[in-house]
Amino acid sequence: MLFRFILLLGTLLFLSCSQPKHFSSEYYLYLKVDTSDKSEKYGYADSKGKIVIPFGKYPRVFTDTIKTIGFVAVRHQGLSQVKGYYAINRNDEILFQVYPFDNGVDIVEEGLFRIVDEQGLIGFANMDGEIVIQPRYAYVDRFMDGLASFCAGCPQRTYINDKEETARKKGDEYQWEGNEIIINRKQAYGYINRSGDTVLQAVYDRAGPFVDGTAVVFKDGSAYCIDKKGNQVTPDIQKHPSFNPNWIRAYDRVKYID
Repeated sequence: MLFRFILLLGTLLFLSCSQPKHFSSEYYLYLKVDTSDKSEKYGYADSKGKIVIPFGKYPRVFTDTIKTIGFVAVRHQGLSQVKGYYAINRNDEILFQVYPFDNGVDIVEEGLFRIVDEQGLIGFANMDGEIVIQPRYAYVDRFMDGLASFCAGCPQRTYINDKEETARKKGDEYQWEGNEIIINRKQAYGYINRSGDTVLQAVYDRAGPFVDGTAVVFKDGSAYCIDKKGNQVTPDIQKHPSFNPNWIRAYDRVKYID
């Protein structure tokens, strides 16, 4: 009987640590918009309507209801220009800087999103505001199908904007010259899992996202599909219904640079 109790207690403790945090709606913060001026101003109120984060503190916001964390744009101190995007908690405390994507904050995929440190290295955090993978990659893609591609040899970038610049910064997305994909011979790509473990070494010239258990990679002048063990596979419409043959054809137009 005692053994069963200990086992049950251990199971409950494990579940409480592994499950996402859930808070009652009375603890949420709700977006409020002040339209009385020429430009809109954003703030957040609690469930009783009391303003907790004042209007105009953040020039842009990307979260309508802050349950655990919210995404906001932060200004340079004493200036009107945006220096970057950040995650804040319900106490209006800045947690970390968020990777910029498509003129906004990174997309949350599989419960994770990218963050950056002061050196420009990229890691991952979850929607509880916890850092899951410490920033250590010069470039890493979003997680898809449980894996994310990373770059070895990519240059580090800064994501703190200069005073005159806009908030968007380009990462290491595919670079094009006309209709050709540009591949740098000094860069190689591999894959990590959600624990940050390298599951496929950085041996590919390019590495696309995994979809239905397969990914398109480019190596030694040819494009092909691999499974999650790195084995070359032929996509099957039944097993891989989301696969698009154009993903491989795109690699027919490649230009190498040193």
